[in-house]
Amino acid sequence: MANGGFLNLNGRLAEILQQAIGETLKDTFQIRIHPEAWRVGREMPKEIDSLEISQIDLRQESVSYGAFIAAFDREILLKILSQYNPKGVSDQEMIDDAAAEIANMVYGLFKTAVNRSGYHLAMNVPVTPKAKADIIEKYKNAEKLIQPFMVDGRQCLIIIAQNH
Repeated sequence: MANGGFLNLNGRLAEILQQAIGETLKDTFQIRIHPEAWRVGREMPKEIDSLEISQIDLRQESVSYGAFIAAFDREILLKILSQYNPKGVSDQEMIDDAAAEIANMVYGLFKTAVNRSGYHLAMNVPVTPKAKADIIEKYKNAEKLIQPFMVDGRQCLIIIAQNH
């Protein structure tokens, strides 16, 4: 699977990603996902504009290879937060933190699985970008594996974008 440090954006990688998403949401939050067909392409999915996003750099040591971008529907994040915050108070900072924490959990499982295949991805801190436009612009022409999935009828995405 290893190829000069870059991830091979293929069905095996999509399978690993689907498993990491499913295990995180099902095992941790008792939420079932319904993965949709994955695809590889250069266009950023239009759905990302309406989702809450968190990004984790894909790195091997000090070399950046791209980004792991998790995009969640706001209502799903509120549903997850309600499990831990029964009063239902959820400001934007809490929503951003929830998106980052879930992205971190999914990425941790993903990273462990791909590293067993010969990669040496590092664990990195998730960040919530100040503006989605920055992420969209940075990776607009990058090759991406896009894994959409539905949660309670709402669209979510994980995107693995490689540097050009």
